[in-house]
Amino acid sequence: MAVLNEQDFKKEILSGNFSQLYLIYGEEKYLVKKYTEYLCSKLIGKKSSDFDSDILSSDADLQSIADATEQLPLMSEKRCVCVNDFDFESLSESDLKSLIAFCSDLPESTVLIFSQPTLTSDSKKTNKTKKFSTMAEKVGTVLHCEKRGEIALERNIISWAKKLGCEIDEINAAKLVASCGTDMNTLENETQKLCAYVGSGVITDDAIKAVAVKNTEARIFALSDSIIRRDYNSAYKQLDLLFYQREKPEVILGVLSSAFVDIYRVRTAIESGEKASALKDIFPYKGKEFRLRNAERDMKQYSNKAISKILDAIAYADIRLKSNVGNQRTVLEMLIAKILLIVKEDSGK
Repeated sequence: MAVLNEQDFKKEILSGNFSQLYLIYGEEKYLVKKYTEYLCSKLIGKKSSDFDSDILSSDADLQSIADATEQLPLMSEKRCVCVNDFDFESLSESDLKSLIAFCSDLPESTVLIFSQPTLTSDSKKTNKTKKFSTMAEKVGTVLHCEKRGEIALERNIISWAKKLGCEIDEINAAKLVASCGTDMNTLENETQKLCAYVGSGVITDDAIKAVAVKNTEARIFALSDSIIRRDYNSAYKQLDLLFYQREKPEVILGVLSSAFVDIYRVRTAIESGEKASALKDIFPYKGKEFRLRNAERDMKQYSNKAISKILDAIAYADIRLKSNVGNQRTVLEMLIAKILLIVKEDSGK
């Protein structure tokens, strides 16, 4: 038994050689939910019987879990017991030991699944979860659903659109990711919405602009793009829209600063003889590789001196926001003006 990747997990399920214990968790909740449903359907069929399955919620106690696993299946070879969003960290040490001992010796007719389709663990408080996961690796199967990269997400969008009778190319799939973010639930919903909008046709850039939502990050990056393009009017219109939508000033500044931090990192990497793509192995750019490509494109607009001045201006604005010095909107408006002035001076225009 072991920790499996998605491909090997599918092979195990299709082979019918089921483990008696599964732990399905990870950052990509869409995949956690899908693979849990997939496993359950293969165990007892899509038209399951209440006699052959139990879906327990996060507040299930150890006794109710044990009772569910002790029952025999009636219409399937295996009984499926799925516990959703069980918080291992809430257990006492003695209860954790009892759970581990119990799960190490399950009835042969039962498959017990611990799935976390919504629960997000605090990495600083996962000691008990790790203990359970270590045991599950030895006696059962663990599937860790990681966030997918940008290219994989684009392929998902193309596949979803095709199933709904529509077409979308890689370029527009990438634009949808850039607009909506990397959450797979959101991307699937937006793909469905776009297919309903175009009917059985081709999903174009115009359709994405007309229909697809923009997440907070995408809206703030639009502000960054306006500044990078030195479009004074557009920059202030974008800022006005963000305040109208009640976005927090510190969030606006955080994402705005990340655009210039990206440029600084890419410039440093390239001047050191590395490729921009190498940064995804050092910083959290997985699923957001487009940011590195954008930074590589945009860095040509700035000298090293200008980038340094802009980062200093952002740091000063951050101090003012955190110190509640002055009106928060004014702080951001002055920052945009300062950046535009730095860019103008840098270009000599």
